[in-house]
Amino acid sequence: MRLHLLGLMGVLGASLSGCLTFSSFQTADTLKPGHGSFFVGAGYQQYSFIDKSEDEATKEIQTKIEKVKVPMIEYGLRYGLREDLDIGLRTGLFGSWIGDVKYRLSQTPETSMAAGAGLSYSNILDIQIVDFSVPFYMSYNLSRTNQLYLVPRAIFRRTTYDRDYLHGNEVVNSTVAGATVGIASGDDVQIFGEISYFGGPSEVDREGIAQAMIGINFGADNLDRFEHGDHDHNPKRDEKPAARREKSKGS
Repeated sequence: MRLHLLGLMGVLGASLSGCLTFSSFQTADTLKPGHGSFFVGAGYQQYSFIDKSEDEATKEIQTKIEKVKVPMIEYGLRYGLREDLDIGLRTGLFGSWIGDVKYRLSQTPETSMAAGAGLSYSNILDIQIVDFSVPFYMSYNLSRTNQLYLVPRAIFRRTTYDRDYLHGNEVVNSTVAGATVGIASGDDVQIFGEISYFGGPSEVDREGIAQAMIGINFGADNLDRFEHGDHDHNPKRDEKPAARREKSKGS
């Protein structure tokens, strides 16, 4: 009985995390058009039960699962398509693939904001997971090369079970939500440290996934950052990027 419960909870854990990373490894700033960057990161995910079972045997298994740290390794590329717009592709330890696009909405001396969209795929333990994510990026500039960032994100998930795991359900649609908070430091090479927490409903109990990651980004000098002094010489920098482009077309 306990082995059955352990297997079931392992599957539920895979359906929540899907071995898909929740990391960001990017701020609200975008790459300059025609420029690229490469990053690599490592860390771990840890499973948690928001609501513990009242059954003692199940609760004991839940407690053991919560102590397990799943290693995460990922790497990827980003490329600037045009001003304020870049795209990225990443993969990880378990063969998941994630592609995303990001558009910067505003940039001031202190803050930047951007919106994005992403699509990811993972297949592990005969479970196929397709995610559509909608992140929103907020950055605060401690200095030109040091930033704090917050990335809340909603994930719309479609999980397909190749075997009869959960009461005969072959396809499950769900929503996962959470956020990543981190710090980025560096000029040509950027160091990241971040933590994430995401949660969602399940067939048994509500669960959450905590993730801690560190990473390094090569090509950070290609980011279109706010240069100190721009505010004095180019006050238009405080305007929304789209407004700046319209004004430049009109002139």
